[in-house]
Amino acid sequence: MAWIGLLFAVMCLVLSHRPEMVPMVADHGDLARVYGERIAQCLHLGKYTRGAPYTIEALLLYLHIELLRGEDTRIEPWMILGIIVRLAYRMGYHRDPSHFSNISPFDGEMRRRLWSMLVQLDIQISGQVGLPRMAREYQGDTREPRNLLDEDLHHDMQELPPPRPEAVQTEIQYSLSESKLLSIRGRIDDWKEALTNRRINVAAAEADVARLDKQLDDAYAALPELLRMRPMARSLVDNTETILRRFVLFLHIQEAKCLLYFRYSTLLLSHSNDGVSQDHPVSPHSKYVEAALQILQCQRILYDETQLSGRLYKDRWKLRPLLKASCLMATAVLCSEIDSLNNNASHNASVHQPYQDTGDNTNIQNVAMNDLTAGKRAEIFQALHGSCLVWTHLSENSQEAQKAAEAVRSVLNKMHHADINLSPSVDTGSILDMTMNSSMIIPSNSVAGSSSAMIQLLDQQTSGHGANIPHSTSSPHLPNHLAHHSGIGEESQMQYDPLSPTQLSMNPQRLDQMERMAKYFPKRFAFPL
Repeated sequence: MAWIGLLFAVMCLVLSHRPEMVPMVADHGDLARVYGERIAQCLHLGKYTRGAPYTIEALLLYLHIELLRGEDTRIEPWMILGIIVRLAYRMGYHRDPSHFSNISPFDGEMRRRLWSMLVQLDIQISGQVGLPRMAREYQGDTREPRNLLDEDLHHDMQELPPPRPEAVQTEIQYSLSESKLLSIRGRIDDWKEALTNRRINVAAAEADVARLDKQLDDAYAALPELLRMRPMARSLVDNTETILRRFVLFLHIQEAKCLLYFRYSTLLLSHSNDGVSQDHPVSPHSKYVEAALQILQCQRILYDETQLSGRLYKDRWKLRPLLKASCLMATAVLCSEIDSLNNNASHNASVHQPYQDTGDNTNIQNVAMNDLTAGKRAEIFQALHGSCLVWTHLSENSQEAQKAAEAVRSVLNKMHHADINLSPSVDTGSILDMTMNSSMIIPSNSVAGSSSAMIQLLDQQTSGHGANIPHSTSSPHLPNHLAHHSGIGEESQMQYDPLSPTQLSMNPQRLDQMERMAKYFPKRFAFPL
């Protein structure tokens, strides 16, 4: 029965996200729902708790279906994941197959791949809901899968062949690379948990941060060249799957760095009155701000490319869980930064004197924000501006996106009325011009917590000011460099603005075409560049 459930899971995924592959079926949605019910029925009839063959595979596909079903973060996938992890422990997936003579080399390699996938999902989903992960490295000894081509494996093999060189592109190569990055992300989550439970002091935390940051840099530097981030202009001959994988790995790095340095920065703030030095060669504050900016740049590019005219349109369903979690995090972090800057500007205006440090944590955070250059502040403002447009367009089907859009509008509206210098001489052109050379592939950056925690933080941004700003998705949404705000409050309007010569030089034909699409079809062709 588990194998039949696995078959239903495959058909459900195809009907849900690639309906063009089965044109003879009239109502794909209803049939996909029926197949989803059949998966659960087959697993129940097959007594899945006994761990029959194909049970873990069917459950993992069922988990993927649940992850892709909703627009917002839900607890149900994490609960299903808990069942799968415990069943995998019961079936011995956490022990390397070499310990068991009754497991063939082929089956053993498949078990390693399944366990690796399960550990990766555990780290990502647990991080999204803000709960500790369930599968820990010290609880097992399963080795990582080998870098092998599919034709290297067959049921009758007597032993595994040696792994292929890293220069050889295989289907498992991406999974291996992602596993290495996520394992470090898991250590960061464990470190944060220990820090919260006061099992680490400030001195030890500084060494831990340096060590984890170096591990992230080394892991990304060790990636195959094909999987390292590059601009879309240099990806014209690459297939969409390769492009998606580059973005996923790059976002893993930025999210992990932001988590690391945001938590470390809050630790330093909490000990600011204990005589702990706030002087560091590179500010943790600037690192997590830069990482959040990188994430929102990726959000904008990916959103553009998943529109009807984009290269990633057919694969847009794969990005939904990834984009939502990391981009909510980055949005909340930058909203918090701008809010701190707004509060500091209001304080200075009320007392008519320069900012004075009174020793509390809020003031220290304001000082950190003031340390950012005017150009960096303008970059944060522009990134939030573009992100607000994306969240607004996504908010029709997502409460999380609606909350994010309202929070960003509230913060930007307050910033618009505050006396804040953004240095008009700074070029704040299109954030789509994402130049990543070898010297800046991995900026030293960082980001904050789970999706649920980020939503709570975004709620705080709207509760104190601008909470009555109406939410509307009926107005046209143009790219941020094709529009300007006359205030970002209740009566603000997005007004069309001609393209600059610099922007036209990027790709005149496509820009002209996309400009017309955005003007006349704002709902479908939002942010087309």
